[in-house]
Amino acid sequence: ACSNDAFKLLTVNQSDEYINSVITSPVTGMVEFTVYDMKGSLIYQSQQAVSSGITTVKFPSNLSKGLYYLQVVNENHVSEGRKFVVN
Repeated sequence: ACSNDAFKLLTVNQSDEYINSVITSPVTGMVEFTVYDMKGSLIYQSQQAVSSGITTVKFPSNLSKGLYYLQVVNENHVSEGRKFVVN
């Protein structure tokens, strides 16, 4: 069971040429997606609309193999983050 009353980054993983992230949000709104490498360098940034409930967001992955960190921030400045591997 998934609670939709909180903004959460549920999963993030690589699939072919894309990074898939699954977010749950209590409201529809814009979310900022930022990918960092493990040195803290900014690799990718975009804003995407998410719906209330569960939203899957895909973005292109031209990342080298390695470990990365995805941070998502909603309009209320609630931040969630998760590490993921590109192989």
